[in-house]
Amino acid sequence: MRLWALSLNKHGDEPAFIDHNDLYAQIDSTPLGDVAWDFFGIKYTGPLPEGNVPPWMTETYKVHFRDPRAVIHNIISNPDFNGQFDYAPYQEYDSDGEHRYHDFMSGNWAWKQAERLTFFMKFGI
Repeated sequence: MRLWALSLNKHGDEPAFIDHNDLYAQIDSTPLGDVAWDFFGIKYTGPLPEGNVPPWMTETYKVHFRDPRAVIHNIISNPDFNGQFDYAPYQEYDSDGEHRYHDFMSGNWAWKQAERLTFFMKFGI
């Protein structure tokens, strides 16, 4: 956040968020943002060295997250976003036949994933 603020400061601009707490507060106050936080533990399970074992190799760490499926559901069901983003991949070309890229859904990766899914559905794979 500090680096962002410094990059804006030279132009006389202010960052959208004061610090990470301000960012989190903004995220939490977003309408339809009622997806609860959850967590899981993760731990190194590889071989341990002989002698002094670094603490990180024996600690269990918590990874905090919000259910991505529920978050996406909330975004898609929010009327503020109606007509504001593409739900399906697309390809657009200019008059010279050059592929025009606008956002994620106009990119090759999204298009190829849709082709792949269509193939799997068609052949029951």
